[in-house]
Amino acid sequence: MSKEEKIRKILDEKLTENNQELYAELLNSRIDENRKSMSRLSITLILCYFAFPLIVESKISDISFGPFKLSDNIIALGIIPSIFAFIYYKYITVWIDLVEQKMTYRIVTAKIFSTGQKSFLNQRLWPHSFMDSVMLYHLDEKSKFLGCLTTLFWVPIGLIVIIFPFAFEYYMIKTLYESFGIDTILKKVIIITPILIGIFTILIIIQAGKRDFDEKKYSSQHRV
Repeated sequence: MSKEEKIRKILDEKLTENNQELYAELLNSRIDENRKSMSRLSITLILCYFAFPLIVESKISDISFGPFKLSDNIIALGIIPSIFAFIYYKYITVWIDLVEQKMTYRIVTAKIFSTGQKSFLNQRLWPHSFMDSVMLYHLDEKSKFLGCLTTLFWVPIGLIVIIFPFAFEYYMIKTLYESFGIDTILKKVIIITPILIGIFTILIIIQAGKRDFDEKKYSSQHRV
């Protein structure tokens, strides 16, 4: 049974019509919260992106967190890769959750109004983001030529967006290693922590991709 079928079954068996409407309202609220969370996380990633090179160039002598100030260069420099890696990990988990929420929202609204999930009326209810619009108006293009053209344009951009944070993490870790080495426990922790978080991030992306692939494979097999 596909994920969509499971959701529809739960809607039919567990939720009344009123509860379905309430669930859609709550789900829409959660989608909005997750989008705001992703915006905040994005800002933090950008700040880390600019802060690290500035500290490397010694244009920032310390970092302040409220009443706390990090004036030791290795601490000030070393904490940023771990923060960046963790924030990106959090960003990916929220993004995956958001994808699931939006998919569920489309199914719920289609069920409430007895329309097709991809019908014109149901699409007007979707809480669109920029990437949703790209998927809807570009990657779902019915024309094979235009579909291939837009895919060739947007897919590389998407891959760059996903891969770039890992490349930046590598740059930061490499810079730390070359600047300070790993001759103390503190330095080892500073180097290893973002690496481990980065590995966990890669694993969660792979797992999410595998689930999506398996879901599409199951759906295509049962449409035949």
